[in-house]
Amino acid sequence: MVVVLLQTMPCSYGSVSPCHGGCSEVDSLTEAVAGQRFLLGCISCKKREEVSARATVDWHFKPLGEEEFRHIFHYDHPMADILDGDFTDRLEWLGTQNSDIQTGTIYLYNVTFNDTGTYRCTFHRTLILSPYNQQVTVEKDVELSVVTLWLILVLVYCYKKISEEHEAREARKARKAQADCSLLRIQQRSAMSYINTTELQSLLLSFLQHCLNSTNILSPPIPQNYSTQQPVHYVAGAKAHAQSEGMLYIFLVVGMFSFFTFGIMLSYIRSKKLENSHDPYHQYIAHDWSKVMTPSRAVAHALHREAAGNGARSKEPIVICNPGNPAAPARLE
Repeated sequence: MVVVLLQTMPCSYGSVSPCHGGCSEVDSLTEAVAGQRFLLGCISCKKREEVSARATVDWHFKPLGEEEFRHIFHYDHPMADILDGDFTDRLEWLGTQNSDIQTGTIYLYNVTFNDTGTYRCTFHRTLILSPYNQQVTVEKDVELSVVTLWLILVLVYCYKKISEEHEAREARKARKAQADCSLLRIQQRSAMSYINTTELQSLLLSFLQHCLNSTNILSPPIPQNYSTQQPVHYVAGAKAHAQSEGMLYIFLVVGMFSFFTFGIMLSYIRSKKLENSHDPYHQYIAHDWSKVMTPSRAVAHALHREAAGNGARSKEPIVICNPGNPAAPARLE
């Protein structure tokens, strides 16, 4: 941390009235180097700068591992008193140089490992108000740890090495990612080329196979004992084989066409037959009309008797009742 104090000071430019600075409370540093000096920062700002005040500052020290604080320094402008023998000629006031103290910073010279511990800064401020004054007490603690210079150098060196290693690792990752991308592009291009070559080869092979199949159909394989004295027989055999293959193909196509045609006609006829069997007109022709056309037993007996007639035509009329309308008898002379 950095100790910042903007002290109140008159500033004028020409006819401009005096102005005042501001106060900002900043925490103290906490790590000191053995053998060096160290700034113990302590700032306590007033709430209102226009209020006059008077303050004193006391510093107390509690060594590491102890329970009690020791009073080591007191400042009451303009007097600064070192109250502990271990800090004789080692403390210097660096705070506000008037009675209205807002910065109680001191310098600690020739830092040793025995200076490790807690430092407490206490402001005793008296606000001058009307009709009476007001007392304010502010305390701030600083935890101080002492390290050696070589340890700091080691820490800096380690930090630098870690930072360099991290940067190198990130650079390697970036190069590896770039190489992977390049390799992926090359593989994609190779795959595309391979696919194109494979497709072309497969196309050529299929075309060649088709040509070979056509040749085998049109010409049978040449026997091993083929000689130049048999050209006529070979050509005649090839033609006969080609014709037989062609006829077989034609018969196969015609047979399949006839089979499908016969199947379609049979299914159509069967469906029409099932449909007509339930037609009302067909039901009437098949059943009701046959009943009407078939004479009853009485009519058949009468007709048979009339036909016999015992050798002579009977003069008695024959009455036939209509089964559909019994109330309307028909007379047969």
